[in-house]
Amino acid sequence: MASMPRVITVDPTMTLSRLMRSAIDLLDQPVIQVDVPGAQEALEEMSRGCTLLVTAFELDGDTKGPIFALSLKRQSPET
Repeated sequence: MASMPRVITVDPTMTLSRLMRSAIDLLDQPVIQVDVPGAQEALEEMSRGCTLLVTAFELDGDTKGPIFALSLKRQSPET
């Protein structure tokens, strides 16, 4: 049996998290969605595995979402 996909959303406002959850609900797909507010929490969750990471453009401090996603992609190419 295949494991359930694990999606991490990174968004301090949690707006992206709600949109992602709505899209998943509309598709009626079994997914584990983990919502975190910032980059540090996302790093912690990545250690538990991740199929897809969705990030907001603006994160905590000076961290930009696209730069953060690219650095994670280098660390975890299968994500």
